[in-house]
Amino acid sequence: MSPEFWPVMCVDHEAKERPALVCPECLPVSYTDKTDRLTLLGYMRDLIGTPWEHGKRSASSLDCVGLMLLAGEMMGWTMPTLEPYELHIDGSEMQTLLETYLVAVADQEDALPGDLAWVRIRRSGVHLVALTEVGTIIHCPYRMVNDVQTGAVEEMPLDMRWASRVLQVYRYPEFS
Repeated sequence: MSPEFWPVMCVDHEAKERPALVCPECLPVSYTDKTDRLTLLGYMRDLIGTPWEHGKRSASSLDCVGLMLLAGEMMGWTMPTLEPYELHIDGSEMQTLLETYLVAVADQEDALPGDLAWVRIRRSGVHLVALTEVGTIIHCPYRMVNDVQTGAVEEMPLDMRWASRVLQVYRYPEFS
């Protein structure tokens, strides 16, 4: 992806005088597990275009949680087997799942590439996205098109619209 297409400018630090979520210009030159984090994001990028299907966890179809679990499995990590959950899961139920299997990052300023952001969205309540090293997110959203649920894994800019919706940042236990 060309730098012209993916904005690499921080969406937050000018206004608040602090680094934004994984702003490429604000990241430390070196950080713990950098190679593994970039490998994880590479696996997620390999899944771009994979169709969305609620509750699925394979390279043929998955949802936002499935993307994070499958990428972890591709890293060779033992990932949890989750019980089926509702499409429109409420925030407290999702937060319990995340806090059971992931490690909360105390301050969003400490977010690093490969960390996961739990975000509020209008229609389905909450959504899980991966933060990248180039100021983007990788996620598997769904959309309603002619009353049909559709979607696929995609990478898109982490703009103010997304950054302002972050409720909490989480980290895979392997990166803690």
